[in-house]
Amino acid sequence: MYRLAEVEVAALYLRIREVALNRGYQGCFKITNYCLWIEIDPEDCRFVVYYRFPS
Repeated sequence: MYRLAEVEVAALYLRIREVALNRGYQGCFKITNYCLWIEIDPEDCRFVVYYRFPS
């Protein structure tokens, strides 16, 4: 599951530099490139995308 998501998102966002898995909470992973990260919430079966624009 994580590998498939990493490949799909990496193909869409070419500037991704780091993929960090939160091993303490397996239902959540973050993909960061200083302006985007995604969190998966397994309880609500949804994922949230956060944007942070560089200043």
